[in-house]
Amino acid sequence: MTFAEKSQQVAVDYILDQFKPDDRIAVVMINRQEHRTVQRIMDAGRAVTDGFQGYLRSMNVQKYEIYLGANRLNQQATGRTKKDVGEIQRVFLDIDENGKEALEKLCKHPALEPPNYVLSSSPGKYQVLWNVKDFTPAQAEQLSRNMVREFSGDPAR
Repeated sequence: MTFAEKSQQVAVDYILDQFKPDDRIAVVMINRQEHRTVQRIMDAGRAVTDGFQGYLRSMNVQKYEIYLGANRLNQQATGRTKKDVGEIQRVFLDIDENGKEALEKLCKHPALEPPNYVLSSSPGKYQVLWNVKDFTPAQAEQLSRNMVREFSGDPAR
């Protein structure tokens, strides 16, 4: 298996580990040099197809960063605003500064469960996700704000 094939399989496994094939999800692509953003709202089953994975690879070659929304969207969602979120399934934190130190502090914090996912988004930068149940949007937002403050996370995500 080539590196590209392994990378695609990891991406597919990650999506299917978090979502059912008929869950509505957001895939966001950002090209910071050109100040361009492309968003696709689709079923998770479509996001894992070879065709869409090839499209994501081509966007990545064009210097787009690829992001997957953390939570399932409503079936009628056409965007990724708060009203479009169907259920809070995950709480997340972006760590863009002092990544290694912040991640170590987070993992040793006695009041936090270990994260379910730690993704290295680029050298020294991480996306950290926890699976949650029975969280209201307000609870998730407050927890995210607290973690941003405590661990110097990125408040913009």
